[in-house]
Amino acid sequence: MHTLQVRQLSFAYDKKEVLKDIELQIPSGKISVILGANGCGKSTLLKNMCKVLRPQKGQVLLDQKEIWTYKSKDLARKMGLMPQSAQVPEGITVFDLVSRGRFPYRQAFKTMDIKDLDAIQVAMEWMDITDIADKQVDSLSGGQRQRVWMALALAQDTDILFLDEPTTFLDIQYQIEILDRLYELNQKKQITILMVLHDINLAVRYSHQLFALKKGKLVAQGEPKDILTSSLIKEVYGLECKIIEDPYYHCPMVLPIGKHKA
Repeated sequence: MHTLQVRQLSFAYDKKEVLKDIELQIPSGKISVILGANGCGKSTLLKNMCKVLRPQKGQVLLDQKEIWTYKSKDLARKMGLMPQSAQVPEGITVFDLVSRGRFPYRQAFKTMDIKDLDAIQVAMEWMDITDIADKQVDSLSGGQRQRVWMALALAQDTDILFLDEPTTFLDIQYQIEILDRLYELNQKKQITILMVLHDINLAVRYSHQLFALKKGKLVAQGEPKDILTSSLIKEVYGLECKIIEDPYYHCPMVLPIGKHKA
């Protein structure tokens, strides 16, 4: 398995500091989730970790090697990214979009070989989209589109997978479906998964490790049962809450306390 570390990472947009001195290590073969309020730097951290953005200070190390020393294709064989609000090319079919996941393995001007086609087929089977392979992506529902983008990332056949808010704007049944498939993928293939999620309780239910950000600083990291407290939620989100036990999964669950009285 590959190792992934962040060392003293800082990043700024136009001199406005967004991340400051981030230090963390992603558990190999586990599911990790970055939590935090809007604008705290979650997506920016993810982008710095997969070479979309370059930090002003610090390092991201893949197998003890700085990611910016990897050639783009070599890195794409080790880590895949499903970005937030990915743009769908007009008129493209499901099969054609998923096949783009094989770009890191293909040579210029050569058609896909049997290994490429097998990887695409397996990815579509994982996401249960083989029956819509010939449909145009822009004609699909939101939940179907997310499964197609995930299949593209899976077709890259990497050991590390980044997902930036994969459940945003989806109805709850599709959120659960997506997270169930990711959990199954992790359990069966030991793929290292790092996600940004908004829903705290879903993050806790599906993750092995949490990283909590506040205004660009890492304020807590660890297993959900060890770090999820009412004081942490108050610090990160400014929300009063109680932490109770999920009656079904027996993990911590956040119960928000509002001003409304029964």
